[in-house]
Amino acid sequence: MAFTIREVDGTLAVFSDTHPAPVERLGAPDALDVGRARYWIDLGATIEPTAAGDLRARAPEVFDPLPDEAPPVDVDYEPDDCADAEQAEPGIKVRAGDAPAELARLLRYHKVDYDTFAPHEDRFYEGLSDLLAHHGVIGPDDLVDASTFEEAVKAYQRKAGLSVDGLPGRDTLWAMQRDWALDRKLATVKVPADKWGDAYTRFTLREDVAERYEALYADVKRRGGCITSAGSFRALSAEVGKGRSKSSLHYAGIALDMAPYSGLAKIRDADPYVIERDRNGRGWRVWCRSGDGRSTTLSPQTWKSRLVDADQTTCDVFDISEVMRSHGFMDIGPRRGYETTYGCLEWWHFQCEAVLTPFVSQFGIELLSLARYDEKFLKTTGAWVNARNVFKSRNRGWH
Repeated sequence: MAFTIREVDGTLAVFSDTHPAPVERLGAPDALDVGRARYWIDLGATIEPTAAGDLRARAPEVFDPLPDEAPPVDVDYEPDDCADAEQAEPGIKVRAGDAPAELARLLRYHKVDYDTFAPHEDRFYEGLSDLLAHHGVIGPDDLVDASTFEEAVKAYQRKAGLSVDGLPGRDTLWAMQRDWALDRKLATVKVPADKWGDAYTRFTLREDVAERYEALYADVKRRGGCITSAGSFRALSAEVGKGRSKSSLHYAGIALDMAPYSGLAKIRDADPYVIERDRNGRGWRVWCRSGDGRSTTLSPQTWKSRLVDADQTTCDVFDISEVMRSHGFMDIGPRRGYETTYGCLEWWHFQCEAVLTPFVSQFGIELLSLARYDEKFLKTTGAWVNARNVFKSRNRGWH
């Protein structure tokens, strides 16, 4: 799919070659969304001459070249580090040892190894136990484990008239959660962000995620930092592409994007963030500038038509990636092609995994949980094909 920026009705807008309606409106020349314009240009959008003139007059920094940089060398990444962001696991991967024999079928079903499953094992049992208790299969204070969950799931499957195999797979989890989701009626609410360039000063999250974000925001402000915003909640009609997943957590109001050009695009003292590769994980380490931060020497990344190493810099910062994680917002890795496509870097994306249960939560269940949607409408959208995808699974999973 190709994209073109052109002027229509006095505003600049992005069009695709497959649909007559604008994909996104960038605003009138005197109220241009500079960040989004740069985003589409970096994705390879062509610019009609009239639109190019407006962009050069109103936002010349969109076209400013970055200084020459040498390409990165000696990058110690595994072959799968270019996987889609939703396939990445942040942090250090620790050997979990041999899997209990009772988990062999479950791990095969989800197409994951025990090292991947083990960090989430306790939350899986807790979430599954809550559902089984909700349906009266186990007591409210009972907790299943590796040796008991299959028999409990079989009991539920018999009760619900499902095929009895003891695996909490896509269809069994859907039957367990659908009615519960329809009763949740979660609202979406506005939360604050900090002014930076043309970034947003407010954005939308699901109400339970918003509560966690408010605590996160207060924590960041106490440290002398800021949170920029490129938005969060995404309409189900939004276009997908190299930098957008078909089952993104944005659709459910569970993820946020900081402004993509508030760090890494150029190394500027005025930028709130400095971005490093996370040598202990597979993604990024985001440092937030702060007068209350600690003087730290960093080896940042920057952009010149591709990802390159910048010169070392020393500045007062704190590790906002770690602060995000402490409040349940997890970073993700880059998407394939990130070395040459800025929109695939994803350093700005954080998702509130604290409100989800690995190997239990499902994409469609989270959509049904929102008061703004009903099942009849959701079934008319392209997103519904992924409704039963399971969080963290590699078997048609959702990440």
